Amino acid sequence: MPLYGGGGGGGGGGGSNQAESKDDKGETAEEEEGESEVLHFATVNGQYQPIVQAQPGEAFRVRLIHGGNNDHMHVSLIPADATATATATQGTGQGERREYSTAEDHSGGGKASGGCTLLTLARDGVYLRPVPRLQGGGGHVVIAPGSRADLAVRCDEAGVYRLASSKGGGDDEGEEGSIRSYLGQATDVFEGTLAFVDVGGDALDMDLPEESPAAAGSDRLLQDLRDIPDDEVSRFVFEFNAADKVPHLGNMYTWYGVNGVQYTNASHVMRRVPLGSVEEWVIVNQRKGRGEGEQGCRPPPLPTPPRPNAKEEPIDAGTGGSQNGDDEGGAVDEGGGGGRVPVGCGRGGPGEVTADGHPFHLHVNHFQVVGSSWGGDGPDWSVGDWRDTISIPTPGNVTIRWRADDFTGEAVAHCHIFGHSDTGMMMNFEIFDSI
Repeated sequence: MPLYGGGGGGGGGGGSNQAESKDDKGETAEEEEGESEVLHFATVNGQYQPIVQAQPGEAFRVRLIHGGNNDHMHVSLIPADATATATATQGTGQGERREYSTAEDHSGGGKASGGCTLLTLARDGVYLRPVPRLQGGGGHVVIAPGSRADLAVRCDEAGVYRLASSKGGGDDEGEEGSIRSYLGQATDVFEGTLAFVDVGGDALDMDLPEESPAAAGSDRLLQDLRDIPDDEVSRFVFEFNAADKVPHLGNMYTWYGVNGVQYTNASHVMRRVPLGSVEEWVIVNQRKGRGEGEQGCRPPPLPTPPRPNAKEEPIDAGTGGSQNGDDEGGAVDEGGGGGRVPVGCGRGGPGEVTADGHPFHLHVNHFQVVGSSWGGDGPDWSVGDWRDTISIPTPGNVTIRWRADDFTGEAVAHCHIFGHSDTGMMMNFEIFDSI
């Protein structure tokens, strides 16, 4: 079920790096009287708010693929309002308009507020281990642009439900503040209906899965990297940078980069990784500004403080890394949730903390989440999960580990908001055979 953000007039829903005549959501600024905003909407499999049929007690699988270019999704399955209507685009291309009734409320942990249970089976193509995850907080699932989520769904009560994304909601008081404080107060979160689930007919009694199948041939590829001793990993800091607007092709655009470098030279390699080695990267989204360049986050060597067992609590340290993989630098706590980030980075000065979220995506190899400044499992991931695209607590950081298996050559790591990566928030790394 690919999810796409869109906009009126044939345009996209807009990356956050639009020309100055548009705001950060790609919406036309209303500077003159009568000027209207661009319509912001999403489609599912190319259809606007389609209807999915299901029976009470039927367990079915939903694979969500976030194909949008800008907004995060905060997805749940909730009862449709009593007077709500929607247009479902059928195979004929014709819309069918109908009215919906409200399903009975059965709020509870892991259930949408209408009796639908959501289990997360897999994220980014990798089954969760050891068991599927019951979605708490009203059954919300956070999906960053480019990420995927496989869900098992069962609605026990007949009625019509909305698969929708919102900034808030859920059973926990203050849920809106909670999700925005994680993603960043200025991060775009799509709000609206994605699809309808029409539950009716004869009731079934189908069980939801209780175990995750083991992926074939995954023993080495998905080995728990938290078991690798610290002295056997190479460390690197990947920092998102965003600064003031700069002129380009007659318009003004936000300056975006990684480790103080804007991606303007496709042949420039920022990190070299030996084939078969294990990397530990700290993904940082903390301060405004351009940073100090690739070498600016590497002060004279300082002793790295001992770290706790990574399997018992989140890793709380990161160090800078040189291009050849040698470990240098130290770490100090700069605030923003208790995470440790490299010293020596002039990221805009004290107090200039970013509120704009940047989802991180690594090409070629999946990575394992091993710690975070969030202090535990985040709304989008749990420590130990294998992913290739994640949201980063903003301001804050996430520590990941990954093994450079199988392939050599150059690849990229970048922000998965296309308006950011396409204008500089991306870097090359190279996996090379050291033999």
